[in-house]
Amino acid sequence: MQLTGAQIMQSRYVQIAELLRGQIADGQYPLGSRIPTENELAQSLGVSRPTVRQALDLLAREGRLTRVKGSGTFVAQPKLVHESTSFVTGYREESRKKNRILRTRVVCIQTEKAGEKVGDALKLHADELVTRLVRIRNTG
Repeated sequence: MQLTGAQIMQSRYVQIAELLRGQIADGQYPLGSRIPTENELAQSLGVSRPTVRQALDLLAREGRLTRVKGSGTFVAQPKLVHESTSFVTGYREESRKKNRILRTRVVCIQTEKAGEKVGDALKLHADELVTRLVRIRNTG
């Protein structure tokens, strides 16, 4: 993986995030796939692991990646923002406004065939792959 001349002007972690965004958009890392580990990316890009971690954290905050402790980092379904729902705040934001600490624990993340029920609900063929994410959220 090589960084372009235009990318050199940006912070190193921003360059890496941009590179990964492009690879995701190009289908090198399809929806639900696991991307290389921090160590693997750091070695292949010739940067430190903390720099890679910053890039992955940025992409996770953007909703492009899902990080699962002990399992890896996965390409997430891009979040859609529409003007009709832009006023709706998320669960995390609502919790913060009420001075509550939101805790999330991922129970399961896996890619599987949609099946009839899920396929119908999502308007997909039953054999298409979907990512199932099961998590527990609570506030303290």
